Amino acid sequence: MKLSQQISRASIYDVVKLSGGNGLASPTFEIPAEFFGIFSWQYVEEGTEALIIDGQIIQRADPVVNLLSFFRRKYGRRVLLRPAPLIDLSANALTSDQMALTLTVSVNYAVCNAQQVAAMERPIETIRQLVIGTVAEHIRTDTLLNILSDNGVLRNELCERLNHAPSIREIFNVVEVLKALPTGDERLIELGRKVREAEMRQPLIDLEGRNQTAAYAYDHQISMLKAHLDDQVRASEHQRDMQRRQTELDAQNFQSMAASIALAASTGADPARVAEVFLTMARQPPELKAPTPIPSTEALPPEISPKES
Repeated sequence: MKLSQQISRASIYDVVKLSGGNGLASPTFEIPAEFFGIFSWQYVEEGTEALIIDGQIIQRADPVVNLLSFFRRKYGRRVLLRPAPLIDLSANALTSDQMALTLTVSVNYAVCNAQQVAAMERPIETIRQLVIGTVAEHIRTDTLLNILSDNGVLRNELCERLNHAPSIREIFNVVEVLKALPTGDERLIELGRKVREAEMRQPLIDLEGRNQTAAYAYDHQISMLKAHLDDQVRASEHQRDMQRRQTELDAQNFQSMAASIALAASTGADPARVAEVFLTMARQPPELKAPTPIPSTEALPPEISPKES
């Protein structure tokens, strides 16, 4: 009776390690009848453990009534629902492309069927072997490159596969695959890593190439615009220079005309008549004379040879 009270009151993490326990369930113990030999109260930490009494599961602290305690005792087992994770389980298999590979995984799991776990002899070893077998099956159905080119989805894929395995989901629930590390031929592992790095760099290389092409297009467009502006500036400067020269020429002509009118007036000529003549000449465009044609060679006398002279 003293041992039963110790099992019923001790921490669940300690009682599952006692002799008679299976690692996830405590040894079978007699439910102590503390109140008048009829009522009993067993503390159950909800979510962490469950209590199995006569095949019935109790998941929270409820009073236990045994009206026939004088004739029959009640026995129970405490089951750990949140055990420690399974660390560094190694699964060896050939990939679908016939490459040897080892996956080392760590799994966080929970018990979802406390009655079946209480009836098992070695539940921890059972879940270990089930996880290893399921991971090996995943290796056989995938290629080496896909497994090595893991971008964060391998652990999720393994977790989903483990939870879909009938032999596991009926008893356990895989909460999370904490890690999944491939090992094997180091040359192949390194090759896979390089392929993965190249695939990760490829989008960056493509983006850099597009940026360089865009930068070249912008530079070319800027150069064309600059050349066009330079041409406009040179044309404007040329136009201003021509206007300045024309203005200077007009000023010189008017100065010459004024001097001529003054000279004509000093000689007794009519200044108005002289000014009109100059203005008429200024309005008329200069006459272009046709060039003197070159005499044709046919009009020249024939050459006289020495004999004819």
